[in-house]
Amino acid sequence: MLISIGEFTADKNVQTEDLSISGPKSYMDERYEQVMKDIADGQSAVFNMAGMRGVPTTQAILVTLQTDYAGWVGMKDFERRLR
Repeated sequence: MLISIGEFTADKNVQTEDLSISGPKSYMDERYEQVMKDIADGQSAVFNMAGMRGVPTTQAILVTLQTDYAGWVGMKDFERRLR
């Protein structure tokens, strides 16, 4: 079952419950593991708020990644302009 939000797509195998997430390569290389760790550790405000509102877990993960990605892109652009 494919679910997409913004630049991110989750492919969930309904039989095994395995979840595969794809997104922009440079972001995935640089930020994905930290964002997923923050989610697992209960440190992601976006994920926690989505959960409190009853958003399904897979969608909450994608929303969290998309939100973090938007900030990451903005900071990359800001840093580039400072050079």
